[in-house]
Amino acid sequence: MRSFRLPLASVLALATVLPLGLATAGEDPTPAPVEETDGADKPKGDAGAKAGDAPKAGEQAKEERKVDAAAVASLKKWGDAMHLPTHTRADEISSYATAANAGLFGGGELTVKTTWKRDGDLGLDVTVPPEMVESVPEQQLSMLKGLFTTWAREALAPVLIAPAKYAADYHIAEKKQGDETAVELLPYSETAAAELQLLYFDEDGLLTRRVMIPRVDPNDPMQQMLVGAEIESTYGYERIGKRSVLKRMSMLTPMGELGVTYTYYEVTGGAPLLKSFSMQTPFVPDPVVVSFHDYKVDGQPIVTKERGAADTSKSGDAGSTDGETKDPETKKQESGSDDEPSEK
Repeated sequence: MRSFRLPLASVLALATVLPLGLATAGEDPTPAPVEETDGADKPKGDAGAKAGDAPKAGEQAKEERKVDAAAVASLKKWGDAMHLPTHTRADEISSYATAANAGLFGGGELTVKTTWKRDGDLGLDVTVPPEMVESVPEQQLSMLKGLFTTWAREALAPVLIAPAKYAADYHIAEKKQGDETAVELLPYSETAAAELQLLYFDEDGLLTRRVMIPRVDPNDPMQQMLVGAEIESTYGYERIGKRSVLKRMSMLTPMGELGVTYTYYEVTGGAPLLKSFSMQTPFVPDPVVVSFHDYKVDGQPIVTKERGAADTSKSGDAGSTDGETKDPETKKQESGSDDEPSEK
């Protein structure tokens, strides 16, 4: 029987850091989108106070959420510059993946089913190999499974989720920082993961740097090392047609640097799909590598290929817009054209 030895201290340290990114651990990572203001600080729609919404006796009045239209526009520009499923006609994209790391999984592989839905849900169903179930204590196995789910959401959120949705738990405004202008996020709800976030964008609208001060649970000893800490993340992209894909993300924490790199499949007549991501942490020597396969778009299998490989799909294959799938970005755009992709 294969022996599994999981570094518990590393698992706990990772569990402390990883929920602090764009997706909130244990919560739906895609809350209701930010709404623009109508010229005042009060946002339109349900995000603002309405007549008749006065608190009942004994209840505390809820603070109004402050939303700056210019900051919202920056988040929208970021989303528009990225290849995201929301730019396609797909209502659901699913795939399977394997996650491998000799130090954490002892040579075994986790199996993951991922499901993105247009309504904002990002589902992750993680299965551990039978040999791990037999040899790893139940509590440690549950912790590892929960940890993987948490950081997989962190890695997938900037690839799959429209950026404006990250800000739903925050007041949002533009703020001058020296010679730069940042989008500032301050907590609006109790579920906000950070006391402060500053987002910096390049001239194309892409997020290049994020500075965050995490919220720390005073009752969690593992989090005390993060009190007042500034966690800085940087991002790198590759342009494919008119939009870009995320190629790298790094996060500098008090415990060291965590880095994620991404690769993509080509899809005939469609937008790029994630092929793999690799996460390197300061706690284990080898990266955790997650590889995706068997994609379906709205229930129909889709043909993927290595980037730069010859197109071997036939007319009517699931990966073609002439067939049954709904992933509609044009072939010209896939080959680098500036044609706009189809919208839902």
